[in-house]
Amino acid sequence: MQIEINNKLEYDIIKEALFCFLDDSRNQFRQQTNELYNRINAMDDRMFESFISSDIIFNKEKATVIGELGNGDLLIQISKDGAIKQVKQSQVKILNAVPLAVKPEDQFKIDKLTQKVLFEESQILNALLQQYVPCGIYMGNIPIKINECFVKYSDWNTAKPNETIQVKMENKITLIEKEKVRLLENINNMLDTSNYVEGVLIDETGAAISSLMINSLDYIEAVGDSDLVKVIINNESGPELQSYPKGSLKTLTI
Repeated sequence: MQIEINNKLEYDIIKEALFCFLDDSRNQFRQQTNELYNRINAMDDRMFESFISSDIIFNKEKATVIGELGNGDLLIQISKDGAIKQVKQSQVKILNAVPLAVKPEDQFKIDKLTQKVLFEESQILNALLQQYVPCGIYMGNIPIKINECFVKYSDWNTAKPNETIQVKMENKITLIEKEKVRLLENINNMLDTSNYVEGVLIDETGAAISSLMINSLDYIEAVGDSDLVKVIINNESGPELQSYPKGSLKTLTI
C-alpha cells in the first residue's frame, strides 16, 4: 500500500489518529495499525519543514511567508504594499527557508501543544482580513478624498489594479478602480493577531454570556465603559470583527 502525504499537517493528523486507534478497544486490526503507525513514525518529517517567516519571491516581488494552510498553500505578505495572498508553493521561490527551532523527533509534540493556538490565530487573521480600513482616493499622487473613506481590506487585497472595488464614502457605496485607492492604515499593525486576547462578553450583572477575542490595545486605551473596543466573535458563518463598549467586555489576561 502506498501512502501519499502532502504536508506537515496531514502527517501529524495521520500519526495522531493511528496512535489513538491503537488504544481503541474496538480496533480489530491492532497488528496492522501498529505496523502502519511504525511506518509513519519512521518517516522523516523534515520533508514537511515549515516555511513560515521565510523570505520568498512571488511574481518578481519580495514577500514573507506568514502562514501555511492544510492543503499546502502558503499565505504570503508582499513587502512593497503589505498585500496578503494565498499561493501555491510551486508559485514561489524560497530565498531563505527558516529552519525548525526544534528537533524533528520533537516536532510532533510541539505541534500537538500549539495546534489550538495556531488554529485560533488563523481564525483571527481571517476575520481581520474582512475589516474596513481607512483609505484615500488619489489621481496619481494628488489626494482627492482622504476623510470618511473606507474599503474592505480583502476586496482591496485581491483585486487587480484596473478592477473596481466598493469604497464607503460618507456612508455611501461607490465603485472605484483599485489603483486609485490607497490604504491609510498600518497593515502590519492592523493584521497583528497578537493584539487579540481571550475574553468574554458580559451582561449587566457581570456574568459571562459568550467567549470572544478582544483587541488588547483598544481595551487598554479605552477611557470609559462606553468607548468601543474591537472584538472577534464566532458566528455561524465564521469569525467576524465587531466593536463593543468596553463595559460589556472582560479579558481573561489583562
